[in-house]
Amino acid sequence: LLLLTNNETKKAYELSERLYKKHPQNAAINLVSALTLIVLDKDHNLTLSRLEKTRTLKSRSAKAQSHFARGVVYARSGNHAEAAEQFKSVTRLRLDAIAHANWAISLSHQGHHTKAMKQLARAADLEDTAPQIACLRAFLLWQNKNHKQAAAELSRAKTMKPPFHPVFELEAQMAIEKKDWKTAIAALERVIELTPNNADAQFNLGISYVEHNQLKAAKDAFSKAVRLNPTDQEAAYNRDQLTKILEGP
Repeated sequence: LLLLTNNETKKAYELSERLYKKHPQNAAINLVSALTLIVLDKDHNLTLSRLEKTRTLKSRSAKAQSHFARGVVYARSGNHAEAAEQFKSVTRLRLDAIAHANWAISLSHQGHHTKAMKQLARAADLEDTAPQIACLRAFLLWQNKNHKQAAAELSRAKTMKPPFHPVFELEAQMAIEKKDWKTAIAALERVIELTPNNADAQFNLGISYVEHNQLKAAKDAFSKAVRLNPTDQEAAYNRDQLTKILEGP
């Protein structure tokens, strides 16, 4: 867990796998192993099988962590109904603003927007200064076409510390929908500043530069996207087309 906290995910994974091989039925080791698999976004079925062996945990905190982990895996798998149940179980074991927020996300994916806003309000009651929660509130407001309130909540999220890159991703998304390319470019540049290896942000920055008629900057952004994700054929195509345009006949 200390290795994960320090972002040493490879070492954490190797150690957790060694421990698992020695003690495959130990509930605590299965929990740590599952958390490592979640951070690395590895096989969801494998992660759930490890979490299944954590049901004998006695500690309320460990049980809550197990339910939270299940919620994350189900959410990533698109099973939002089961994810909602798992995050709901966390809130029965401990006061957890992020669990309420994730419960809200799962409810929203199922179309239960009123219930989602209720859980989000509960999350805000517990942790009103968390940028994650403010960002989510802005997202749900935007989805529900409350654009003025969404913009106000997003502005509030941008002032919170530490900076949370999804806040700026959402700002870019909202700006792109409004074809406000200048704002989109500024937001995406902030995302890249916070997450330098973000290939998607580089791709979206390239698109925004094209729309803003900054073709050289767009080509550079697409080139960076390809370096970060060599399998991105669309980014490579856009880069090559812009190269031809810029070089001329």
